[in-house]
Amino acid sequence: MSSMPKKEESWSVNLVVRLGPQRKHFSRKQRASRMIKLILEEAEKITRKRVKEDSEEKPRIVISPELNELVWRRGAEKPVNKVEVMVFKDEEKNQIVVTLPKEE
Repeated sequence: MSSMPKKEESWSVNLVVRLGPQRKHFSRKQRASRMIKLILEEAEKITRKRVKEDSEEKPRIVISPELNELVWRRGAEKPVNKVEVMVFKDEEKNQIVVTLPKEE
């Protein structure tokens, strides 16, 4: 039996996060911050499926400045209703990065 450590494969996932259905449950002043929290929750769901449970350190989830600016551009009361994001793992820094998808 070889005792070679298994290398985690790199991955990236594109998904769409919508604020629309939950908007009525949030106060006006909290809508943009709630959108950021929804994005983080969706990224965590994706991460749980792809990152091994036995890893010694849980990776940090980081939102890119471009995505943060897009959500907050129209202020706290009127964030974007839906946003397409790309979630991928940065092996070097041991973190999950949530960013805007790359246009090709």
